[in-house]
Amino acid sequence: MKLNVYDLKCLIEDNYLKTKQQKKWFEDILPKSTIRVYNSATENEKKSYDNYCKHYNLDINEFRGMSWDDGTIMLNNTYETEESLCWIMLHELGHITAQQIASKFDYDTLEILSGGALSEMSKEQYTEYCSNDEIHESRFEEIFANQFANVIIGKCYDRYWWRKNKED
Repeated sequence: MKLNVYDLKCLIEDNYLKTKQQKKWFEDILPKSTIRVYNSATENEKKSYDNYCKHYNLDINEFRGMSWDDGTIMLNNTYETEESLCWIMLHELGHITAQQIASKFDYDTLEILSGGALSEMSKEQYTEYCSNDEIHESRFEEIFANQFANVIIGKCYDRYWWRKNKED
């Protein structure tokens, strides 16, 4: 199943955004975000994603998406469904939303809420943070992004769901 950003945007708007607040948030955040969906069948599309992973000694097969200031990369692989891809998009936009909210707090408050995640991490610490599900899923921003997507989709498609889906 090959989907692009427009397909996911339409699926989310048509099927999941139920309140005026959700629709307004979605309309407001999308223009501020560069979103790329890489379909696993297209090796060339994965180069920037793969280069990022290599820099941190991460396995590209262990990721579904990542976000930074105003950008999101999503990797569509054979284990995803239309609904789980919508969840990932909302989850990643939840990270951007959390970062926007966090920018209004002082650093000490953010450090407490993030569980220390704002402290500079070594490559090894970052690799462990990204590849260890228990550590990754326990961070405040990750919990926020998961809940954000769960509320809108009505179902949880977190890392644990994905790992189980990969095993089945």
